[in-house]
Amino acid sequence: MDMPGRKAFQRKYSDMKRLKSNKKSKLLQLVAVATLLLGVILACSKKEWNQIAEEHVLVNTVSITPNGTIPLLIGRDTTLELSYQPSEVTNDKLIWYSSDESVATVDQSGKVTAVAVGTATITVESTDGGLRRATALFDVIDQIIYTEALILEPAELEIFEEMRATVAVTFAPENTTYKHLRWSTDNPEVATVDHQGNVTGVSLGTATITAHALDGSAVVGTVAVAVVEPIYIEDVIVVSGLGEVFGPGEKHLIDFSVLPVEASAQFVTWSSADESVVTVTDEGLITTVGYGETQVIATSTDDAGFTKSFTVKVEEGKVNDHFYNGVAHSWVTPTNGASLNVQNNILWVTMNTGTNRRGDFRRPNTTLHIGNYPIVAFKFTRPLPSAGNIFLDTNLGRWRQTTGNGNNQMTILTGSDGIQVFYADMGAYNTYGTTGATISETQAHTFSQIAVGVADFPTAQNPLSPFPVYWMKTFKTVAELEAYINQ
Repeated sequence: MDMPGRKAFQRKYSDMKRLKSNKKSKLLQLVAVATLLLGVILACSKKEWNQIAEEHVLVNTVSITPNGTIPLLIGRDTTLELSYQPSEVTNDKLIWYSSDESVATVDQSGKVTAVAVGTATITVESTDGGLRRATALFDVIDQIIYTEALILEPAELEIFEEMRATVAVTFAPENTTYKHLRWSTDNPEVATVDHQGNVTGVSLGTATITAHALDGSAVVGTVAVAVVEPIYIEDVIVVSGLGEVFGPGEKHLIDFSVLPVEASAQFVTWSSADESVVTVTDEGLITTVGYGETQVIATSTDDAGFTKSFTVKVEEGKVNDHFYNGVAHSWVTPTNGASLNVQNNILWVTMNTGTNRRGDFRRPNTTLHIGNYPIVAFKFTRPLPSAGNIFLDTNLGRWRQTTGNGNNQMTILTGSDGIQVFYADMGAYNTYGTTGATISETQAHTFSQIAVGVADFPTAQNPLSPFPVYWMKTFKTVAELEAYINQ
């Protein structure tokens, strides 16, 4: 390239470079301006939102003390203490008013003045639009009934270190006007007490807890406290609810005691080693879930942490159905006008009314295996010694219905307690309904319903109603049943 051409090229290149630089500079200026504007917008927005938030901090809760019913002598006054949340609000103005100013008045500082005998409700209310309020009921009286005695229970209290117990207080007379107390201890290194009468053991020794009446009567009551060494649980003895083979879907409440009998803590918690077989609540309510064998463990609640395991078996065809207060059961009555009720761990059947009375009790979805457990037994009291009919009914028809229509076919035994047990040997007589239907003797069979019919009891003979039902169980042999009811 010749010299003039090169110079022309250099000028053109220089102009292009300068133009590109100018464009870049303008772009950077635009970005800077935009950033500045955005910052201003955000700053304004933040400020506005802060203002909005500050303008809308409302009173959320209001409370006044004392609360409850407050006695106040005519001519006297008292000031209620006010608190509200949150502590910092935009509008903290509250208004006070009385439901009956002829009985009690209140000023805007919360001072209540008793005017005349009667009751009045004092209310404090927020004015920020949230309408939060609190109330106190005043009972204006014309005389004060002073405390004459304080009865503290227990009068003697034995606790352990870190154990807490509550002292109950009764004022005498019952209509004492001001039932307010101050609590104290003469030996806080042994036992402390809070403003509600809760005593806590601190260390071994003795202390006296005193309750002081604050109505000017100077009456006091005392409790002698001894903080002693705990006696730990050494054994758990099961009275009932364990030790038997169970069927699936059953509920059993473990009845137990602990040794030594003077153990400081008489409670244990319960757990299951395999919840696919049984579950158990802390209080000892067992629910069988599936077939198998597992351990149910008792653990003492004292510091020693004593544990003891008990074997639980759930087998096909086994039924162990008891009744427990407060525990849901599956039994129903199919008899119109009859009813069932569990009291004192017994199922009580109230029969219907009429010339002849009836009160059947039925268990749904009952699985039996008559090859394993052919003896199906029910413990209950027959409403009349001889009149009426007792029969075992199923969704296939009555057991042994081809014989005497199935009435009174169950065998009767009497246990050592004098109560009768009715049983059906389904292994020996495997027939149901008028057609003589049968079930498998080698596999389990689930009846959609199995019931005991209690029918045709003449009202004129005054049959027992309600009558008690104690349990339904299955057994491998009659001898096993006899041993159980005579133990």
